[in-house]
Amino acid sequence: MLPMQRQRNIDVLLKRPTINKLFVVVVRTQAQAIEVCREFVDQEGIQAIILCSGFTHSDIAETSETVGKNVGFS
Repeated sequence: MLPMQRQRNIDVLLKRPTINKLFVVVVRTQAQAIEVCREFVDQEGIQAIILCSGFTHSDIAETSETVGKNVGFS
C-alpha cells in the first residue's frame, strides 16, 4: 500500500521512490484548475500536469499560458 496523506488543497498525495510526488486534486471549474495549477507550479515546482478528458483544448491552452512554457500537459 502506498503512503497517503491529506493536505489543504490536495485530495491525495502519493510519494514513491520512482515518482517524487504525485498530487491529485479535484476541481469543479476551469478557474479552479488554473488557480490550483498556478499554485503547484509556484509552490511545488511541478513540471507536468495531467488533466482529465473533460477539459477542452482551449481550457488546456489557457492553463498552459497561465503556468508558463516550462510545464508539460497531457
